[in-house]
Amino acid sequence: MSNADVVVLVPGIMGTSLLDKDGKELWGVGAGAIWRAASSLGRSVTSLRLPDQVGDDDPQDGVTPGRVLGDIHLIPQIWTISIGYDRLITHLVRRHGLTPACIKEPPGAANLLVFGYDWRLSNRLNARRLKQVVEPFLLRWRERSGNEGARIVFVCHSMGGLIARWYADVDGGAGLVRKIITIGTPHRGSAKALQQLSRPIVDWLGPVSERLLRLAQSLPSLYQLLPEYAFIDKGGTLLKASELVVPELASNRVRDAATFHSQLNSSARTDPQFDLYPIVGINQPTVTTVVANESVPWSALRTIEGADEGGDGTVPRLAARPVGLRGDSPVLSYVGETHGALQGNRAVLDQIDGILTGSPVERRLSSVRIGVSVSEWLPAGAEFEVAAEASDASRVLAVQVVDSAGRSIGAPHMMKHLGGGNFAARLHGLSPGEYLLRTGWRRPDGLLADVVTAAVAVFEH
Repeated sequence: MSNADVVVLVPGIMGTSLLDKDGKELWGVGAGAIWRAASSLGRSVTSLRLPDQVGDDDPQDGVTPGRVLGDIHLIPQIWTISIGYDRLITHLVRRHGLTPACIKEPPGAANLLVFGYDWRLSNRLNARRLKQVVEPFLLRWRERSGNEGARIVFVCHSMGGLIARWYADVDGGAGLVRKIITIGTPHRGSAKALQQLSRPIVDWLGPVSERLLRLAQSLPSLYQLLPEYAFIDKGGTLLKASELVVPELASNRVRDAATFHSQLNSSARTDPQFDLYPIVGINQPTVTTVVANESVPWSALRTIEGADEGGDGTVPRLAARPVGLRGDSPVLSYVGETHGALQGNRAVLDQIDGILTGSPVERRLSSVRIGVSVSEWLPAGAEFEVAAEASDASRVLAVQVVDSAGRSIGAPHMMKHLGGGNFAARLHGLSPGEYLLRTGWRRPDGLLADVVTAAVAVFEH
């Protein structure tokens, strides 16, 4: 791609701050402030909760989207911790010479739009709002550049890919779109959404946990992340969420989420007017199915029909590609990284470069698989385990703790080999805040290679 087209970045769920009617941030927690906001977030949950029958409509509650978040952000219970979008935006600007839209630029001079949206709401509604923003943006760029053939290139992380696809395939935007790049998008949903909707994820937060669960259960967008494939094992038979009654979920919203995916899948053209490039995270332990039984309401499994496809820790590999696209399709790109860190991964940026420019790039993909598991939410000072699976048991695996400012906390912790390619390290003593755990092979110079990044948040107990 040259600068003839415009690039539109669509972040994932929780990727945009939310403002009240006076323009004050209801939620926009960034690096260094997460743990301090935990209790106040719990008290303000009622301001973010949506009415039961909101559907695809605007709730008219005065909440509006603010800035796209550049650094680590999360709300416990809603989704995976994300490292933010600063690195991706900076890369698009510096590597491709794009000009971000801002009030200082003359009308039409910008060719990079960062689309912030109210991620609580239905993806259908946000797709309509995307249409209202991107089409005038493209028209101004065409007038400014003199290129009447300019089109839109979407770069989307996580749920943002569903919004862009709905705009293109259902809301009539396909003729204006040249490419859609999706990074860890749950095209077929994520079993993690069932966990987020059905039980408190961080129960040691006390009353805040229940308020966060009620918030999660009010969001149409989170329901629309439920898998469209059969993923609930009921007596040995795999069923879709819409094919049985799940007491913890609102049945009407489950059915609507199934309809959302059905409409999206059936609207995709066999001869599309744009190219779709899914970038898929792999090699991370990922819940793919769940077992429903009386003793344990939801027992998570990494397998489906006996096969472990892996994924990015949040979105299973099979779900990160759209229906109709074969698993061995050459348009799929694979990167061994966790969901919340994919958008800043070096290999992902290289893939984006290749898709935008068509020039040969070094993909920096590792031939040795490393998968990492760690709890995202931790109480301050508690001991916790970082577990890893690796395809090479002959090398030394280590984990480095990095704070939100990028500073290393002590030396890398050597991981103990437990046999069979399984490694583990016990860490403790982290103070409230947010951290990146970088796991990789320890090189002779003490640095790490083939790093996989996981984000964790530490709260006051």
